[in-house]
Amino acid sequence: EGAIDRLVELYKNAVQKTGGFVTNSGHVELSRVQLIMTNLGEAEDEIFKRRQENELVFQARQKDRKKRMKMNKDNRPAWTPGGQFGPRSLSQSPSPVQNARQEAYQMRMSSSSSNASRESSKQRLESMMVPENNGNNSSEVLGMKRKREESESEESEPEDDVKLWEDGWKSRYYEVKFKVDADDIEFRHKVAAAYVEGLCWVLRYYYQGCASWNWKTIQSS
Repeated sequence: EGAIDRLVELYKNAVQKTGGFVTNSGHVELSRVQLIMTNLGEAEDEIFKRRQENELVFQARQKDRKKRMKMNKDNRPAWTPGGQFGPRSLSQSPSPVQNARQEAYQMRMSSSSSNASRESSKQRLESMMVPENNGNNSSEVLGMKRKREESESEESEPEDDVKLWEDGWKSRYYEVKFKVDADDIEFRHKVAAAYVEGLCWVLRYYYQGCASWNWKTIQSS
C-alpha cells in the first residue's frame, strides 16, 4: 500500500513545522510526532476504502477462477485414450498405426472398464450417504446435501461489525473492541496514550536497552 513512501512524504512535509528531529537518543518528541500523525489520520478513511475496494476485486477474481476451474473439470473427458491413438505432443512426428484392429479393441475394453469402475464407486458412495429408512429421512438427507453444496459454493466470510470502509467506523471500533460508549472520548485518549507509550519503550530499547527491569509480565503471559 506504499506505507513507507507515504510516511516519508508526510515527514518531509511536516519537518519544517516540527523545528527539529522527532527523536533524540531514543526519546520521542511527542509534540513533533503529533504533527505527522495528524496528517496520517486524515488519510485513514481513504486508505481503508481503497483497501476494501482491492479486497472486493480480489474476491471476485478468486470466485471467477474457481468457477472456471470447476467448468474445466466438468468438461474434462472421463477417459483419455492411450497407446497409438492417444494424444501426442506437437513435437512428435506422426507414425503409422500397427495392428489397428487390436488397438481399437484394447481401447474399447479400457473405456468399458473405466466406466464400470466409476459407476460402481458412485453406487457405493450413494449407499453410504443415504440410509435405508422411510421417504421422510431420504428427503431430509437430500435437503442437507443441497444445503451443504450451497454453503460450499458460497465462501463464508467472518462478519465484520466495525466496517472500517464506512462512515462512523471510529465509534464502532471502540464499541466492538472495548465495549465502551461511542461518546467516551476520554477512553480513546487513554488507549492512544498507552499504545504510544509502548511504542516509545520499544524504540528506547534499541537506543539505550531495557527501559525498566522492575516491570515485567509473568512467564505464562
